[in-house]
Amino acid sequence: MNQTTPTHVATSLMFAGLAITGCAAPHANFSENEALHASFVSNEEAPLASLRTTHDSATPLADDSRTGRVNDEDSPVLTMDARGFQVTSADGTSSMRIGGRLQTDFNVHGNEGAFNPAIQDGSELRRARLEMRGTLPDDLIWAAEADFGSNKISLKDFWVGRHEGDGPTITFGHQKQPYSLDVEMSSNDIPFVERGVDTALVIPFVDRAIGLRAQNNSEDLYWAVGLFGEGATKKATADEGFGFAGRLVSAPVQTETEVLHLGVRGAWRRPEDGPGGIRIRDETTNMSNFSVVDTGTLMNVDSVSMYGAEAAWARGPFSIGGEFNSMMLDRMGGDLNFSSWHVQSTYSLTGESRAPAYRIDQGEFKRLRGEKAGDRPWEVSARLASIDLNDGAFSGGAQDAFSLGLNWYYNNNVRLMWGYTTILDTSGGSLQTMAADGLDIFTFRMQFIF
Repeated sequence: MNQTTPTHVATSLMFAGLAITGCAAPHANFSENEALHASFVSNEEAPLASLRTTHDSATPLADDSRTGRVNDEDSPVLTMDARGFQVTSADGTSSMRIGGRLQTDFNVHGNEGAFNPAIQDGSELRRARLEMRGTLPDDLIWAAEADFGSNKISLKDFWVGRHEGDGPTITFGHQKQPYSLDVEMSSNDIPFVERGVDTALVIPFVDRAIGLRAQNNSEDLYWAVGLFGEGATKKATADEGFGFAGRLVSAPVQTETEVLHLGVRGAWRRPEDGPGGIRIRDETTNMSNFSVVDTGTLMNVDSVSMYGAEAAWARGPFSIGGEFNSMMLDRMGGDLNFSSWHVQSTYSLTGESRAPAYRIDQGEFKRLRGEKAGDRPWEVSARLASIDLNDGAFSGGAQDAFSLGLNWYYNNNVRLMWGYTTILDTSGGSLQTMAADGLDIFTFRMQFIF
């Protein structure tokens, strides 16, 4: 019996993208682009290089139905640089870019004592993603991304949309919901190996899902709203849940050396109507599957309401930011109220600023970059995060976690990250919650993106 493998999925995605773009496979003359090859093995970002179908210079360029030759003007254009591989149709109306990311993690827990000797340590392929994005005639845009990390295949972005001029961008498909700066930022760009423990409160409800999203921006304002069902990987056992989310961002200060970001957001969701219930829990690392706080399975939840605020300020090599989340679970037997928050700061030891990496059209920061080719920035980061799943007699546990990070940006494609997190304080919850007080987590990541 045939089995689906990562190779099958990746190959299918690539050929589907080529078919959507409408680009025939051209013959690229790599011998004339030795400088391009050299740039890939150097520490500099590769320049754009357009590669067209080539012909014998002694042969006139003319259509020939017998040989299948076409004029260069009718051939798709190939572009390769540090951001990946791109194919553009000859008329410029369609394009497809192929990229991806590889994140390899090494994790070790310390100060476990005798209570939790089974916490898993070791290495894992945290993310191994292949992505394709492109454009089509009539202002259409599309994206397709799959993740082969953690020895499984999962669907990430898979959507199609339309963007015209200054109007809003409308997308439909499997995509992120607009809630939280930290969640909307890519793992390629956040200054820590993992997001803070506070996001464990919201991710189960505002992670990627199938739905309709609209967003737009002006010079200093960004908004996004959407209506969503469940995620594509979730197997429904009853009527599917649904909900909506929205995010509003103002950035009154945006210069090359300073950015001020202010935002509010809200979300509401009716969970799936079935026997599965909902569950909120953290994990010390992705591979450990060890939770400090855990609500267990909560049944008879009619709706989940969330709201929060976010702020960030970057000036020169320094940045500081934070987020707050409040949640109410409307359920039979008594409502529950939970909360979470984090405050974080970064500092570039080599002087680079995060301000130029701000994108008002997405309401977020991209990763730190060197000011010129050959720069290799060093960055330190610190974060205090908290999650509280206790409410009256209900005790899912609470914890405060402090994290330190050190990041080295070898170039725009390669980043090495060292991380340390310690559980400062715990309350309520289970015996496991109380025993986790003082637990240390050491992480190291090698990241390659293209």
